[in-house]
Amino acid sequence: MIQEIENVLDKHIRPTLQKDGGNIEILYYNDEEKVLQMRLMGQCCTCPQASHTSENIIKTTLKAEFEEIKEIIVETGLSEEMLQLAKQYLRG
Repeated sequence: MIQEIENVLDKHIRPTLQKDGGNIEILYYNDEEKVLQMRLMGQCCTCPQASHTSENIIKTTLKAEFEEIKEIIVETGLSEEMLQLAKQYLRG
């Protein structure tokens, strides 16, 4: 299932996000509960329009392609990894 989701992301969603310097990654898919969790990356993770993008582009597209998915969670904001990297950089 994850590969099918990746294919839809590559074809329909990532090109739009990449135009603005962003991207999206799948964090996990729970096949039993039918829950997909993803995270916006790059410029998209701190963009004021991230919630609009999440609802009107990402969720709408994925729900149309995969009716079996019951919940789609899209995280915005910086990942813990990026925060740690920034802290290391600032500390020198």
